[in-house]
Amino acid sequence: MVPLPSQKFGGTGLKVACLSRGGREPGFKKTNQDNCFAFEKYIQHHQSLFGTFDGHGPNGHLASSYVKHHLPLNLVTQLSNNEDVGVALTKGFLQVDAAMTKTPSVDCEFSGTTAVVSLLQGNTLTTGWVGDSRAVIGRGEGGGPMQAVALTSDHKPIDPGEKERILEANGRVER
Repeated sequence: MVPLPSQKFGGTGLKVACLSRGGREPGFKKTNQDNCFAFEKYIQHHQSLFGTFDGHGPNGHLASSYVKHHLPLNLVTQLSNNEDVGVALTKGFLQVDAAMTKTPSVDCEFSGTTAVVSLLQGNTLTTGWVGDSRAVIGRGEGGGPMQAVALTSDHKPIDPGEKERILEANGRVER
């Protein structure tokens, strides 16, 4: 476990830190498959972009690294076309997923990654996600206690609607 120093984003009162701890299994050293990024001045000075990725499967570390490096660049293209932020995030996820599945160095048959990405523009935060990684924001006013506010809900195959979506996309659900 390596704690990363928190970074205060200029003038927003916003603090960001990333911390990741690799999975554990008795008698087996697991590769840490987590990745994240935080860009204070993403495209314009009033924009910040945050992302967290949790790889899974034998090549999950490669999948999460691929998305970490390619999604921010893809979103630059989407947002420079004046796309709605929600539409841009959706297109970005789909395009990076399609490109990654064609990349020989990342075998996606039994591996992949979750993704949670938030774009802060001024006072507006837009979040997109796939999988069961979560985004929670702390909210507080006037020095009072902070309240945790969930920004996402898990996409898990135990949810009947999610299972149906997976199967309709020619995916498989195994237990």
